[in-house]
Amino acid sequence: MKKLVLLTVLLLCKYGSFADEPYWAMNISAGANFFGTNHKDLDIIRATTLNEFRGKTTNIGSSYNLSFTPEYYLTNWFSFATGLCISRTKGNYKPWVGNYLYFKSREDGYDTYYYRIASIEEKSVYVGIPLEFKLTIRGSHRPTPYVRIGATPSFRCRTALMVYEYQQKKSQHSYTVINTKKIPQPDKFIVPVYLASGFQFGHEDSYCVEITFPYIVARGSISGLQDCGNLGGGFRLTYQFSKIRQKD
Repeated sequence: MKKLVLLTVLLLCKYGSFADEPYWAMNISAGANFFGTNHKDLDIIRATTLNEFRGKTTNIGSSYNLSFTPEYYLTNWFSFATGLCISRTKGNYKPWVGNYLYFKSREDGYDTYYYRIASIEEKSVYVGIPLEFKLTIRGSHRPTPYVRIGATPSFRCRTALMVYEYQQKKSQHSYTVINTKKIPQPDKFIVPVYLASGFQFGHEDSYCVEITFPYIVARGSISGLQDCGNLGGGFRLTYQFSKIRQKD
């Protein structure tokens, strides 16, 4: 991350100059990021009723976001933005081998009781404050390329867990009532950091298309059921309203 910041500063010194009239712009962005996931070996969820977990889960964890960010162009090439970002993460915990898992419901003396479940669906909502820096490569390029680095400290507002009971016929899959307090929840506070590159189309009212890679959750976990890893990627679409020149 430090190297990315240093690279941005060096490019700014080489290509940038302070604009005669610094200006503001308002961005509305929507995007998605995806992660490869691995199961967490939880004591309450097993592939068999034995004391070891022999199954695996497989899925792609996802995070969808919507953000509103005023952007300040300090120079013709360099800008920074902050604002508000709302994200929704989603993941499924389901078997790799077989059609169901065992969920330990309770222990009564020498007896242990299990539910057979098809999957557990996890959805969380985060609210964050992004801090982003963008280097726009001005010139004869049309569309205009740019590079963005940023971080979005985020707080989890809510998490919903839905357990799907296993039935032999797929049409009979239904929700089952399980004490979800036993299921771990994602961390309350996370800090994703990311690098993105893309193109800006238009001059006044414009839109941007960018690819985000890498996207790393540097602090915290976005899932209580799965290890989402430290590396992900995605895309983002941005609409930028007409620029507002700063008045003397």
